[in-house]
Amino acid sequence: MRDNNAVLLVKNHPNMIKQCKSFYSSDCIIDITTKGIDPQVAIYHSDVLVTDFSSVWMDYLLLHRPIIFYIYDDFEHDDVGCHYDIRKNPPGHFCYTEDEFFELIKRIKTDYDAMKPSDEIVGMYHKFVDGNSCERYFNWITNGKQE
Repeated sequence: MRDNNAVLLVKNHPNMIKQCKSFYSSDCIIDITTKGIDPQVAIYHSDVLVTDFSSVWMDYLLLHRPIIFYIYDDFEHDDVGCHYDIRKNPPGHFCYTEDEFFELIKRIKTDYDAMKPSDEIVGMYHKFVDGNSCERYFNWITNGKQE
């Protein structure tokens, strides 16, 4: 992380706080789980999202910034599954080992724009990304219809 001038902020799911009390922190890995920082604020100010199968990637995708799915366990098969088959239309890049993770960090650093999700991919997961959501909602409330 130091070699690539990267800082990793760790924000565990609220249900995991008790299990993650003694998370390792350093100058390049900072645990913000219990710091009271809104996750939406943290992702807005992040250049890259690293996640497993958490749904936070859906919100982050709207920023058109690189997403890394770090798959370190067998969540796909051992849990309730995902809303979308993200392997069919990947909104980001997948890695399964630390070495693969560091390679993706290096690629993002050298070619950030190429690592961003395409407009087509964003559109597959978000129907309206045109800056008119408030207007649509206002029209729906006042006219009872969506335009």
